[in-house]
Amino acid sequence: MTLCQRCNKREAITIIGGRKLCIYCARDEIIKRVRKELYETRQINFNDKVVIVTDDQFKPIANLMKYIIEKSCYKCNLEVNEVEIDTNDSNNINDAIWKLIVESIIIPQKKILPFTSDFLLSYLIYSVSVKDANYLSFSSPLVTFNNNVFIVPFFSTSVMELKGFAEIKMNWRDELFAKIYSWVTSYLSDNYELFHAFHTSIKLFEKKKCKYCNAFIDEEDYCQRCKSFLTSLSHP
Repeated sequence: MTLCQRCNKREAITIIGGRKLCIYCARDEIIKRVRKELYETRQINFNDKVVIVTDDQFKPIANLMKYIIEKSCYKCNLEVNEVEIDTNDSNNINDAIWKLIVESIIIPQKKILPFTSDFLLSYLIYSVSVKDANYLSFSSPLVTFNNNVFIVPFFSTSVMELKGFAEIKMNWRDELFAKIYSWVTSYLSDNYELFHAFHTSIKLFEKKKCKYCNAFIDEEDYCQRCKSFLTSLSHP
C-alpha cells in the first residue's frame, strides 16, 4: 500500500501536484485549487450568481463541478445554477462547443464551462488533427467578450485528479475526439505535468476572433458557424 504523501495515514488513490494523495487529502487539494482559480480571476464576488453551461456529454463533470464550486465558495454565498443545452443534432465536438457558447450568450449571469485540463489537451491534439482550432480560444481560466464572462475552474484540473470525489467516465459522440481523449487519459495519465504544461502551446494558434462566439478565425468578422447562424436569423 502506498501511503498518502500529505497525511501519511491513508492509502493514496491519485496524484495531484506531483504528490500521491488519499481520498480526503485529494478532495481538500482540489477544493483549495478551485477556490484559488475562481478568486484569481477576480470575477466571483459575494452574493454572485453563476451558471454552469453543459450538455449531456459534459454532464458528469458539470454535476461534480457544481458541488466543488459550492464547497469552495461557501463563504461568499455564491448561487450556482446549471443549464443543459441540447447538442444532439451533431456528433462534431466543435459543433457542440459552438452551441454551448452561442446559446449561453443570452444568459446574463457569469457562465462556467465544464472543461477539464485533460479535455483541453485532447482538444488541442484534435484541433491539430482536423485543422480546426476555433475553440482553443476558450483554453483559458477566464474568457471575456461582448460583455460575456466565461470561467473555466477546471482549467488546470484533470479527471484523474478528481478521483477523490468520483470515478468519471466521459462519453463523446465525436469518434475521433473520443479516440484521442481515451489515448490522452490512458497513456498520459502518469505524466501529470502534461495536463498543466500544454497551455503555453495555445499561443501558437492565436488569431483574430469571431465577433459573435469568440472562436479563432483566419479572416473576416465571423466564423463559418456564426455566419450561417446569423444569416438564418436575418432570413427566416
